[in-house]
Amino acid sequence: MHRASEIAAALSALFKQPWVDPSRIALAGTSEGSVAVARYTGIDFAGRIVCSWSFEPNYFVIEPKNAFEPGKPVLNVISSVDPYFSQANPWLGNPSAKGYCADALKGNGKATIVLIPGAPHTLINLPAARNATAAFVAEVLKP
Repeated sequence: MHRASEIAAALSALFKQPWVDPSRIALAGTSEGSVAVARYTGIDFAGRIVCSWSFEPNYFVIEPKNAFEPGKPVLNVISSVDPYFSQANPWLGNPSAKGYCADALKGNGKATIVLIPGAPHTLINLPAARNATAAFVAEVLKP
């Protein structure tokens, strides 16, 4: 199943719940799921969390095609030496890649980039990633 269709299915299930406030939803993904989060053009989310993807052209995507809403909060958490998306990857396919989403989020004053030194690709459970994510969610989804 395509990751974007997984988002649509999850939202459909959420909106059937009486306790869901559609204005207080953050969309999050990691690695391959982050591509779907960055490209998703559906409802207007309160914010987006993208872990372990750099939003840059590389071996994985020819063109990022991000659908970030201008001025909407975005959190990018990625390893400074991500084995797939940083210059530490010898087959990255993009010699000018920064390894994080600086270019995609340029000019968005509500964007936060967290580079975790020496972290593995799967970093969501590291304290630095968890703390950054918790702070972002608390700020973006506050009533």
